[in-house]
Amino acid sequence: MMKKHWLIVLLLTVVAFSCRTEQADEREVIAKTKTQVLYKDDVLDALPISLSPEDSITFVKSFVENWLHFTLLYEVADNNVSDNDSSLAKRVDLFRKELYINAYEQMFLQQKLDTLIPQKEIDEYYELHKNEYLLEHSVVKPIFIVFPLTKEREIAEVEKLFFPKKEIDLDALKDFCFQHCQKFSFANQWVDLNALKQELPFEVRNEAFPVGKSLKFEDTANVFFVKIEEQRGAGNRMPIELAHDKIAKTILQSRKVEMLKNMREKVFQDATRKKQYEVFY
Repeated sequence: MMKKHWLIVLLLTVVAFSCRTEQADEREVIAKTKTQVLYKDDVLDALPISLSPEDSITFVKSFVENWLHFTLLYEVADNNVSDNDSSLAKRVDLFRKELYINAYEQMFLQQKLDTLIPQKEIDEYYELHKNEYLLEHSVVKPIFIVFPLTKEREIAEVEKLFFPKKEIDLDALKDFCFQHCQKFSFANQWVDLNALKQELPFEVRNEAFPVGKSLKFEDTANVFFVKIEEQRGAGNRMPIELAHDKIAKTILQSRKVEMLKNMREKVFQDATRKKQYEVFY
C-alpha cells in the first residue's frame, strides 16, 4: 500500500512538472543505497513528456528499478575490485579521455560540417561507383490506379482514358484521378516490383507485366489499372533516385572522416609549433 501511495504521489509531481513554479530548497530523494542517491529531478529529467499518467507510472517504476540494479551491482564491484588494480585504473582513465574526445569531436562536427550535398556531387559519385549500386530486386515506374468496384461511373471514365485508340492522355487521366481517386501514382518514382504486385489480386501476382502494356485487374472490392513505364531487373544498376540517399550518406561520412583527420592533425601541428609537449627518447 505504501509503495502504491508513493507512486501516486510521484506521478502527481510528474504530471505537474511542465507547469510547476515552486523551487524546493533541497533535492527530494526518490531512492538510495549505501553510497548513491537518486533524486526526484533525475527521474523527471529522464521522463518523456508525452506519456500518459498510466505510462508515467510504469516508466518511473522501471527507471527506479533499473537504477537500483545498476547501482547495487556497481557497489558490489567497487567493494570487490581493489583500488590498487593499476590496469583497471588505466582503463577507466583511458575510457574517460575517449569520452571527452568523442564529445569534442561531435561538437566540432556539429559546428563545422557542411551537410549540404549538391546533386552534381551525387551524380559524379554515382558515375564513379556505378558497380557498387546494383539492384537486388526488379524495380519499376508504374502508372497505378485503384477504384472501388462501387465507383462504376469513375471506372468507366478511367477505362476510356486508360485504354484509348491512340496514346494515353496522361494530363486528362491525372486530372481525373486527382479529382476522383484516392490511390494512384503516375510513374513518378521507382518502386519494388514485388511490392507493387502485393497491391494486386493474389491470382495475378505471378503474371508478367510487360513494359508499356495497359492492364486491368479486379478482385471482390477494387478495380486496378496498371501500366509499367520503365523497368530495371535485379543485377542491373540501381536508378540514381534509389541510390541517392545511400550516396549522400557515404559522402557525408567521408566528409566527417576527412574533417576529423584534418582537425586531429591541426591539433598536433599547433601543439608542435607552440612547443606544448616534450618527448624523452
